[in-house]
Amino acid sequence: MSSQYNKLHTAWNLVVFMVTIYVAVTTPIKLSFTINPISSFSTWGVIGVFLIDFIINLLRLQRFRKSSDSIEIEGQRNLHRFLLITDLMAVIPFEIIFPFPGFSLLRLFKIFRLFKIVSTYLQLVLRYRGIFTLIYSSFWLILMINGLACGWHGLQVDQTPVDFITDYTNALYWTVTTITTVGYGDLTPVTNPQKIYAICVQLFGYGVFTFMIGAVASRLMQRDPARARYEDSIDSLASLMHYRNISPDLSSRIIKFYRFMWKKRLGYDETYFLQSLPEGLRTEVALCLKHDVINKVPIFKDASDALKREIALLLRPIFLTPDDYIFKAGDIGEQMFFVVGGELVTLTADEERELTLLKPGDYFGEIALFKNENRSATIKALSYCDVYSLDKKSFDNVINKYPEIRNKIRATVEERVSRYSND
Repeated sequence: MSSQYNKLHTAWNLVVFMVTIYVAVTTPIKLSFTINPISSFSTWGVIGVFLIDFIINLLRLQRFRKSSDSIEIEGQRNLHRFLLITDLMAVIPFEIIFPFPGFSLLRLFKIFRLFKIVSTYLQLVLRYRGIFTLIYSSFWLILMINGLACGWHGLQVDQTPVDFITDYTNALYWTVTTITTVGYGDLTPVTNPQKIYAICVQLFGYGVFTFMIGAVASRLMQRDPARARYEDSIDSLASLMHYRNISPDLSSRIIKFYRFMWKKRLGYDETYFLQSLPEGLRTEVALCLKHDVINKVPIFKDASDALKREIALLLRPIFLTPDDYIFKAGDIGEQMFFVVGGELVTLTADEERELTLLKPGDYFGEIALFKNENRSATIKALSYCDVYSLDKKSFDNVINKYPEIRNKIRATVEERVSRYSND
């Protein structure tokens, strides 16, 4: 029901968005170029859409007043009240009730609701926020230019109209050249109202246009966070090599590791992100991030949701480069591991023979933890690997709390010990 409601709400917001854009573009044109009479069918259609939206928002405000789960509830209520007033101003057909076309500009109050709709959905497209911000800024700049162009044309006197396309193009031409301070001088203000209007456009437009250009340039020049982290790491390595004697082979391995982190993991460790969240939200996000990993592990395949949530919080990411040892035979067993990506190999203590090949979905290191013994084999990475670890304390808590997992791990331990003994 909630999902269906969200879809309908999004679809309706899209309708309101499109109608508001239509009003924002055509209303100044109608007043300035005296086309499309204000009493046309389209005007009543706009009023109908805005009236329905006003009723919907009024009902939402009533529901909001009854809620008490927001720490900023009073500020939100005030915002909803203000938007409801602007919605009402956009609904009342003043220009039809009173014989003055200028009242149709009150319909532009609906733009405040448009701000709210767009800002809400911008928060839902974080992955493409930069692109949408540029589109959003350009969109408002175009609306502003359209309004200023219509205002300029409305101040024209003693000028024979040519046709709508030519007149509108000339108005746009004057507005853009004025805002951008180009000012070729072929279209100039003559009357005092035109001169005052030109001054206002120059001051207002220059400030807005400068801000827009700065925002666009800043967004285009802003480095991708993952790439910035990669480049900073390379710069740090270059500085270290300048002062310390690091072999080219070792530096090459470090660079490959940084490149792997950038390309595959975006140089980001979710542990720090999870720690900043409250416990309930942290659990949900951790389960979302590690859901596929947990489901790939056979012992967790049919586990309860409670166990999966607990395991998701306990797993910690580890990154390995080719030929890295995650542990060697004889080491003290303090963790067990789950393979997310890459391949590792299990070797005998003397590293003369390969016992097993570990791939995504496999787990290892449980023998030492389950039997409280030192490592019986050596594990070595064959490629760049993503691995999650579970420390001994967490491991003991899990197998004590969930007997079915303890039994599965015991069976795996016995099977592997038997196989290694035979080998």
